[in-house]
Amino acid sequence: MKNFLIILGIFISTLSFSQVENGTLTIRYATMYEFNQYSNEYELVSEDWEDIQFYFSNDYYVISSDGEDPVQVFWKFDYNEDNSSTYILEDNRVFIFDFDTQELHFFWDWNESLGQHENYIIWGKTSFEADN
Repeated sequence: MKNFLIILGIFISTLSFSQVENGTLTIRYATMYEFNQYSNEYELVSEDWEDIQFYFSNDYYVISSDGEDPVQVFWKFDYNEDNSSTYILEDNRVFIFDFDTQELHFFWDWNESLGQHENYIIWGKTSFEADN
């Protein structure tokens, strides 16, 4: 029984390590892609320097950037895979946090007939400050 509790504790701590912590993620670079139905591939649309801040919590995030009012959006944790966590918004937009590359992948415009999102952006060159 004691061994079972130790293994359960390690498993739970591994899951919680892979989820997003409460805190602020600052994004400095964005690369946007759009799905091309003719080539059946995502194509680069734009890439540029950004200044975006996300405040993350278990049930929501708040996004803000220079000159814009902050926006609060509710989400739910979906699953962990390798060193990433996936969160789903109510309108099928998807966040995937890649903890290895320190990138945030954001997918939107779900196309039912294609069975995939038509657009996504990779936010990189990030820094994270956890709540204390």
